[in-house]
Amino acid sequence: EVFIPYQGGDKQIEVKSTDKWEIDGTTEWCNTDAFNSKNFIIKCREANNSTRNKITTLMVKSGSLYKSVKVVQEGRPEYIEVGVQSLSFPAKGTEDEITIESNANWDVTSVPSWCKIEKKEDGIHIIVTPND
Repeated sequence: EVFIPYQGGDKQIEVKSTDKWEIDGTTEWCNTDAFNSKNFIIKCREANNSTRNKITTLMVKSGSLYKSVKVVQEGRPEYIEVGVQSLSFPAKGTEDEITIESNANWDVTSVPSWCKIEKKEDGIHIIVTPND
């Protein structure tokens, strides 16, 4: 097995063969480049932001012989990134959007009575009532 971190990366693999060889089984997220006649590089260039591992099996073929190479790109630990650190609102009230990026289930808690929150796929919509 070959392990790639969730951020992506490359791993060089040595092939011992007296004949020409080729690789099958590349995917959109995992492909290869021939480094030289004895090595190839597994390339996973995109981050895996899911919490689940990505798994594929590459097949190195030489004539009638073949060898499988299992490639596992680790899943990212749960994270949440909020588009703002703090907010302030005018006394007349307002509406605002906050982007939230996460691979975990999240919710908004402790919402004051003068504020309404609408959860969206990519963040939240805030409606602030006027401060009379």
